[in-house]
Amino acid sequence: MNRSELVVVGVDGSPPSVAALTWAAREAESLDAPLRAVLVHPEDGREATRQGAERLSRATAALPPEVLTARVSHVVLAGRPAVELVEQARSARLLVLGGHPQRRWTTSVTAHCLREAACPVAVVPPQPEPATATTSAVESPAAPSTPPVQDTAVSAVMSRFVLAVRPDTPLPDALRLMASCAVRHLPVVDEGVCTGLLSEADALWRLTADRSLSGPTATAAQVAQRPLPHVPANSTLGQAASQMRDTDGDGLLVTDGDQVVGILTTADVLALLAHPPAGSAEPGPSTRRRNATRRRTLVVGVDDSPCGLAALRWTLHHAERTGAQVRVVSVCPVSPVLPSSVPLPVTSTDNALDERHHTVLASAVEQAGDVARRVSPDQVVAHGEPGPVLCALAEDAAMLVVGSHGHGRVMSALLGSTSDYSVRHAHCPVVVVPPSASV
Repeated sequence: MNRSELVVVGVDGSPPSVAALTWAAREAESLDAPLRAVLVHPEDGREATRQGAERLSRATAALPPEVLTARVSHVVLAGRPAVELVEQARSARLLVLGGHPQRRWTTSVTAHCLREAACPVAVVPPQPEPATATTSAVESPAAPSTPPVQDTAVSAVMSRFVLAVRPDTPLPDALRLMASCAVRHLPVVDEGVCTGLLSEADALWRLTADRSLSGPTATAAQVAQRPLPHVPANSTLGQAASQMRDTDGDGLLVTDGDQVVGILTTADVLALLAHPPAGSAEPGPSTRRRNATRRRTLVVGVDDSPCGLAALRWTLHHAERTGAQVRVVSVCPVSPVLPSSVPLPVTSTDNALDERHHTVLASAVEQAGDVARRVSPDQVVAHGEPGPVLCALAEDAAMLVVGSHGHGRVMSALLGSTSDYSVRHAHCPVVVVPPSASV
């Protein structure tokens, strides 16, 4: 067996580890690679090993039927989980771990593997636990009734990451950004203040109604909707829907005081109506409507460090083997943004700092070699804090990839804090690539 093609996943029987196992199995299947499921128990002895083997067998037996299990091997070991997992994955292509249910925490096992593993480490976010139905009204008390959809809080349904553009952003560039990032609305920000909302519908209507806007000098500000359509985060969907109807729009910015905290669209509301929550489970945000895109796009953050280049090369080779698209992002962390640190993608090349980041992108793609020309990745320069910006651009992605350390000369944009933030907050699996990783 060529261990460089091996995918290793840590399993302990918990729901997060089962979610990681399922994701790892699908990833191994797409790579046509063998999968090794590893369970490490702290107690030595025959009985502990037997129980561990049973837990591991139950977990792999529950894999979805569309995932082939013929190439899944089981390893049960006694020892320290973090140490043994790193050793098992020493020459693997990928080590997969489940994320902590409390996203603000990173387990000691995950932290150790991210720090010590020689191969890339994927951390799969935990999945919401399905509501369990009671077998009879006599056996258990009736569950509280689910509130009507119109009484659901806007904050439970909105998309929490919002991209934005400056007023002078050329309209064609703003529209290309919307297309490449799979978003239908872009706030327009001037000196840190949101002054309008650009939507696909507004852009199409204005472009057909006013021919002057189809030229290269047209800007996002000329087409953006004003006054700014917004709704407080504590509003209900019923209130938000009424406001959309009254303003004849299909999107609302969501505010908390003077901060923009998200965006609500008609697609979010329709997704909730089509998939109402069971019991008291929180309805999923707009990720449901983006599942198709989620399986096709890999987002990778780069700076001018060797770690950024290693992450890019790994992502491009992974995309080539799995048929995915790639979005390469360079983050400029010093720019005017909304008070809530909403990321501001940059499409203008007016200032020197933006130019440097465009140069970083072009140089990294060039250094990646022939695989970059074959995959032909999209390139995006964005303003804001690297962690939130990358998570925003990866909201619709199958995977977010970052280097384990970024000490580049331009902005040192992808530091350890960025990978840590991404592991804790991204909606998709996050792969952290060490500089020594092979492709």
